[in-house]
Amino acid sequence: MSIAKRYAQALCLYATENGLEDAVYAEAVRLADTFAQVHDLQKAMANPQLTAETKLQLIVGALDRPPTPILLRFIDLVLQHRRESSLKLIMWVYIDVYRKQKGINVGSITTAAPMSDEIIQRIRRWVEQQQGGIVMFTNKVNPDIEGGFIFELNSRRLDASVRSQMQRVKKQFIDKNKRIV
Repeated sequence: MSIAKRYAQALCLYATENGLEDAVYAEAVRLADTFAQVHDLQKAMANPQLTAETKLQLIVGALDRPPTPILLRFIDLVLQHRRESSLKLIMWVYIDVYRKQKGINVGSITTAAPMSDEIIQRIRRWVEQQQGGIVMFTNKVNPDIEGGFIFELNSRRLDASVRSQMQRVKKQFIDKNKRIV
């Protein structure tokens, strides 16, 4: 089992035992987003010249508000064990562990034009009935797909876009006509 997974599972267990798993999840999402947006934060975590205190201050500052004592204590533990370069991955794994524990499915639906809130809610309810648990998904608009939709849920993808259908027809046409030439 990877180090990030062990740390993330320990954090999830500790947060759940203290009834703060939801608050820690929100902080993990903010911290993971910050790591994704501020590339220098990950570089700072990997910098051996920075002290653990400096790194802790950088992380707390990145959260935009004081973290829960549980997350603060956890980050301190990670820094003490010199695993700060894995902190970004630990946060992503924690998010995944939390979502599995809570039965949260994450996905998106991409369409060529915006969808109404009513349709989005109907799709969400249908997916929740099929999957069980909670479904969190976003609606993305991409005119390049020309029509239809692309639906992604967890690690599955259904591409029913006009663009992909046209590409398949084109490939079939080329494959079939290669024999003629």
